[in-house]
Formats: sequence, structure tokens, C-alpha cells
Amino acid sequence: MTEPTAVAPSVGLLGLIVMLAGPVAGPYVYVLFGAVLGAFTALSARKSGQTIVHDGLFLLRVAFTALLFTAPATHIVVYYIQLPIEFVTGIAAYLIGWKWDTLSGLAWPAIRARLLGVKGGQDA
Repeated sequence: MTEPTAVAPSVGLLGLIVMLAGPVAGPYVYVLFGAVLGAFTALSARKSGQTIVHDGLFLLRVAFTALLFTAPATHIVVYYIQLPIEFVTGIAAYLIGWKWDTLSGLAWPAIRARLLGVKGGQDA
């Protein structure tokens, strides 16, 4: 069997990118992995029969929502409970991704009411 020599230059380039971007994007890796893992957990609980496009959009929507709300949730938890921020960040992203449907059902009406002046589902 031949040696995979064509992969060697790309591994070196990938290692260089990771080495340069690691200190900058390191903490966000916890958030990204937690959000994607939570999104996959939520996806496994969904009804079957969806297309790949619907599932892909669901995963993106859940992951981006978890990325958006992880920092405030982590700040609140770390403020009251002295835990390592890396530990809290990954778990918060996972929980937000996992229970996204429940959280979005509670959060978006409140955000809409706050931004648009809508109270109790009625226009003010």
C-alpha cells in the first residue's frame, strides 16, 4: 500500500492555522462543541421524516442561538457560583442547544414584547 504523501502538506498548514488561531479562538471552541452537541441531542428528539435541509437548518439555528446566549448565561452562573469559566461555558452551550425549543418558546415572546411593545400577544 502506498503512503499518503498528499496529506502531509495540508496537515502542516492545518497545524499552523490551529497554532496561530488557538489563543484567539480557544475559549470559543468550548461554546461551539457544546452548542453543536446540544443541537444534535435536540435533533435526535425531533420527529423523523424531515429532509436533510430542514435538519441542517435546525442544527444551524440551534447552534447559533446557543452561541448567542451562552456568554450571558455563563456570566450569570460564574457571578453567583465560583466555577471555572471553561467548565460552565461548555455546559451552558450544551443545555441551551439541548433545550432550545423550550427556551425559545419562553424567550422570544418576552423579547418581542420588550422590543415591539407587544403585551400578552396583543398589539399595544
